[in-house]
Amino acid sequence: MMWPVASMFDTVASEYGWTDDEMLDVTLSRMRIAVKLITQRKREEAEFALLIAEIHAKSIVSALSGLAQTKKGSKQIAKFADHLSFIDKPQKRRKVPSTESVERLFGDGRPNR
Repeated sequence: MMWPVASMFDTVASEYGWTDDEMLDVTLSRMRIAVKLITQRKREEAEFALLIAEIHAKSIVSALSGLAQTKKGSKQIAKFADHLSFIDKPQKRRKVPSTESVERLFGDGRPNR
């Protein structure tokens, strides 16, 4: 149990410059909140940096596609640039059709009269 607390102290001290005495005056729940916020902010900053790097890489690869010797080669390089990704992007969820649209296609399930 000692290492998680030491890790929390290290995270907060390195981010905010707090001393051990200052951190001992804070409740454990407050320390956990601070660590969670620090971790979340650092993750967002890292993802933003990767996104910028991805945009740069795609721009360079797209520019290189214009230098290809053939149209086929140019298209293949452009396709590679389109699929280039440095971060995991959430997959698009398929929309579930509404009841009304299903009934329009297949009827409402009642026998025809």
